Amino acid sequence: MNYTQLTQEERYQIFILKKAEYSQAQIAELLERDKSTVSRELHRNRALRGYRPWLAHPVTQCHFCRHTGGAGIRHLTAASCGFLNTGMN
Repeated sequence: MNYTQLTQEERYQIFILKKAEYSQAQIAELLERDKSTVSRELHRNRALRGYRPWLAHPVTQCHFCRHTGGAGIRHLTAASCGFLNTGMN
């Protein structure tokens, strides 16, 4: 099974369809994604006022560094951390 991250366009489509009161299952079917992918996206990237794709996408663009036997470390610039900390609240 191949995994591909959601694109920025897909994140905005999720946002628009959710606002139009489509169910997660309907959104998944329209995007040809698994229901769990849509569910995780909405759960992991919600802010105080709901799902915000413009806040979710920068998080996914962080670089991951793999170490032997390690789980991976996320590297963020100071500017990215500041944006994410203020934007997610």
